[in-house]
Amino acid sequence: MISHVYIGVTDFARAFAFYQVVMDELGFVLQFAEPEKPWAGWMQPRFDRPLFLIGHPYNGERATPAMDRWSPCSPAAGMPLTGATPGPSPTVLKARASQD
Repeated sequence: MISHVYIGVTDFARAFAFYQVVMDELGFVLQFAEPEKPWAGWMQPRFDRPLFLIGHPYNGERATPAMDRWSPCSPAAGMPLTGATPGPSPTVLKARASQD
């Protein structure tokens, strides 16, 4: 069983705004938000685990875009960051065309 998932973020306010919408859609309830630390956590109602957390990385370093290195759904792979239709962005398509 997974106890918790901790996502390191650099811009807490921006990340919190994003994850609040995502967690609402998933049915997770905000358990705490402490912008001064900064960190926040959500859980599903009626369950003790998992706890989903965001905050500055524990090692004190800047959060890195690890998702860009491994996910086919990442911006680096051409997926849009906003509510656009999934698929390669026009910028990525243009860059790919210029490489041919």
